[in-house]
Amino acid sequence: MADDPDRHNWDLVGWDPAAGNLLLYGMSGYGTTSALATLAITVARARPPDAFHLYVMDADARKLARLLRRELEARTAPGGVASLVEVLVLIDDFASFLAGFGKDAEDIRVLEDLERVYAEGPTVGIRFAVTADRGDAVPRLWATLTEQKLLFQLADYESFDLPHTVTPGFVPGRAIVAATGQSIQFVWAGDDLAEQVARAGGCWAGARQNTPAVRSDIESI
Repeated sequence: MADDPDRHNWDLVGWDPAAGNLLLYGMSGYGTTSALATLAITVARARPPDAFHLYVMDADARKLARLLRRELEARTAPGGVASLVEVLVLIDDFASFLAGFGKDAEDIRVLEDLERVYAEGPTVGIRFAVTADRGDAVPRLWATLTEQKLLFQLADYESFDLPHTVTPGFVPGRAIVAATGQSIQFVWAGDDLAEQVARAGGCWAGARQNTPAVRSDIESI
């Protein structure tokens, strides 16, 4: 990605976007979903709509997966020029997300597309932030590709080479940076998420909207 002193002004403690994707592990009730909301609002306040696109993936992610694959191919094509627009994709509760896919060829292809975008996207400005309720809920390849992991309250930390004795007393929103053992606390966005979204949008009144729509007429190729 081209050097630009303003490109990463949305860096957060515990996550350096320049280093790739982010995985947030934690049991239900300890703040991983709220952390995604806080992250999204923070970035939306820091980056204007014409320089930052935000997508939230649910179980019916097939059309968005195709859009992301096409965007990756456009940015990595020989002779192509990488887009200046940064993309952040949020996936909450990865085990449930995967459970929404079947074993047919189309669903397998969608997951392969996502895996490719997850692996190659960070180098061209496409990043993911994904939550999971336990260590084995994330496919091994995805976890191996991810340098940055935040650990909220979990039943077991052994798979992260982090002794339970070094974990602090957990409250919702508190996490450990797996690589360093540093303890961090996410700021709660508030009960009225719609209000927070509106306030974030208000930071960029009159900004040009250029996010590609996830349309029902996107064809599979």
